[in-house]
Amino acid sequence: MVGMIRQLVAHPCRDACGTVRTGRILDGAPVLRCPGCESEWVELPDAPAPVREPGER
Repeated sequence: MVGMIRQLVAHPCRDACGTVRTGRILDGAPVLRCPGCESEWVELPDAPAPVREPGER
């Protein structure tokens, strides 16, 4: 389950809402787009990913 949605571009939907992957990545999450209204967003997890120290694997 996704905790939060971060809108990148928001337009009112005029046709059929849907979800299409754009092939772009932002903050480690895929950028999604609605083909009906051209809105774009990313779905962020509830907890942020742990930060790795330099040299840590």
